[in-house]
Amino acid sequence: MSNKVGRPTVPKDKAKSVLLGAQLSPTEAQNAANEAARVGRDKSKWMRDTINREVHQKPPPPHFFKSATITIDQLHEMSGKSIEFTLRGNGRKIHGFGKLFTRQSGDGEISIDIDVIEEGVHQFTVTRFWLLPPNDAKIIKHPDPTKAEYLLPE
Repeated sequence: MSNKVGRPTVPKDKAKSVLLGAQLSPTEAQNAANEAARVGRDKSKWMRDTINREVHQKPPPPHFFKSATITIDQLHEMSGKSIEFTLRGNGRKIHGFGKLFTRQSGDGEISIDIDVIEEGVHQFTVTRFWLLPPNDAKIIKHPDPTKAEYLLPE
């Protein structure tokens, strides 16, 4: 039996030897501590779990395509705006509200996604719908802007 004091040795590939720093407001620090305590973890373990969960939930790459109807100016104007949509696929009809997320590739192709964010008490879920032609041609300004800024009708 060893009389060595301190943390037991672990293999180098399992050692936690990198210190990652972040500045938090007192409220953010307290919220993090409260959440760690709520789930029964120490703060370090809770932060590692949270960071690893976020890192491994990267969205897949966007679906780029050439649009015959949407200009680059329109693409930029739509980004971040609200949309009411109706989509059909796999024998299902999905109706809802979301936020447009748009991108442009280096060769002029575009990507249009609808992100639907559902917020819970301690988490949120993002459902992403990738739009492909001919859906890009169907997007119009919403006739009732109190509902959403854009509309993708059925």
